[in-house]
Amino acid sequence: MLPATLHEYERLLRSDLYSMGVDKDGNQKYLISKRMIADIWARLRDRLASIDSSTSMVEVTSDYAAHFHDMFVKNHDGKHMTGDRIKILLLNLPFMLRDLILPEVMCFQ
Repeated sequence: MLPATLHEYERLLRSDLYSMGVDKDGNQKYLISKRMIADIWARLRDRLASIDSSTSMVEVTSDYAAHFHDMFVKNHDGKHMTGDRIKILLLNLPFMLRDLILPEVMCFQ
């Protein structure tokens, strides 16, 4: 479920709807650049690291957030998560994804 969610974000942001044509080498140019997408995932990592027990009854350390980023964004094969860690992630992810791409969207208004 989680990889599919991240894939869907990237697929939508890099779809033909947001294409600006092609460059001189014939490569597709998009409104949302790869750098902007990397910033989105870094923002998600930082949001995860900011979860503390006073607001969500669980604590997410910066190491856990970095582990998530390596595993799901950078597709590091050697990383794994226990069922309990996935549960924590899935419980918090809907709140973390909310308005995640707002800075990228706002820069085009």
